[in-house]
Amino acid sequence: MKLNEKKLRKLFSVRVSARKYNGWRKSPMFSKLGGLYGLMIGAKFMREITAKVLLRDILPYEVCERTLEDLKGKGYEIESKSVIRGGDKYHWEYATYYTVREFDGRTDDEIKARAKEFCKKLKEEISEEVMESLKTVIEELYEYRDIYDDVFDELEKIGVLRGGM
Repeated sequence: MKLNEKKLRKLFSVRVSARKYNGWRKSPMFSKLGGLYGLMIGAKFMREITAKVLLRDILPYEVCERTLEDLKGKGYEIESKSVIRGGDKYHWEYATYYTVREFDGRTDDEIKARAKEFCKKLKEEISEEVMESLKTVIEELYEYRDIYDDVFDELEKIGVLRGGM
């Protein structure tokens, strides 16, 4: 069994965003110190990094579920969409990764540039993790190909498998 890596990469999407961190306002210290608390912890330099891993809808359900379970074991949270639209091309469940990072810089532009650079690197790392998860899930299912015949028929139609089984 050979996998077509180019086709496999098109079966998921990784979206990474960085926005200003406002979580410090929920702290009990904020009610006592106000904005001074934000200055003390350096909230100006902090960014909230959120990454979403969306799996394409044409991917077989069994592969989607097992891949999401594998990502859950690696520290991702599994969430589901609140509204499912008819023409949506992604699976209704997705994996999210959330972290808060502090970046060096004197101005907002420097902080934005460093956050953008970090997001690009994080997107590449997450893409590699998802590729490895998809490969291991497909290889695990291949061991039981008698049971999952329909899954491999769908993967052949998509073009993920080369040369058949």
